[in-house]
Amino acid sequence: MNKKCIVSIVITFALMIMSISCKSEKAKEEDCANNLTNLYKGVCTYIALFGGARSSTPLDGTGEIKGSELWVKLCTDPTDVLEQDNAGKDAEILRCPVKGDGNGPDYRGPRNGWSKARKYLACDNDGNHKKGGYALTKSGTVVKLEGEEWLEALEETVK
Repeated sequence: MNKKCIVSIVITFALMIMSISCKSEKAKEEDCANNLTNLYKGVCTYIALFGGARSSTPLDGTGEIKGSELWVKLCTDPTDVLEQDNAGKDAEILRCPVKGDGNGPDYRGPRNGWSKARKYLACDNDGNHKKGGYALTKSGTVVKLEGEEWLEALEETVK
């Protein structure tokens, strides 16, 4: 083989590795967005099954559960509607795959409770992604945010 052939093989191989790496990162981001979507579905399921006449989300002694504690409650016995085997804060669905450190919960919850949320119900913890992150809107849509919109999502949610 001549030098040109070897160089072209090396370049092709490098491009292939970069392509795989980019696809892997994109898949992790999609998994992160799916986690938020499934948290929304979990709350809706909880409300339908256990919410009673007031269609309540999980409550604690002071009323609606706020912040990431809402997500932890949904993954904890006796109403583990997210089917996470009662893993609580260690549930897989509460870990951002982009961050990848294995410690949860990696998602913020509503600052003033589910029923009082304005626009955003949840979002990534700040720093899960390089810039901004995903946020869960009150309608159940997950959006990728940066800049001012990201700061707004952080303001409306709490760890």
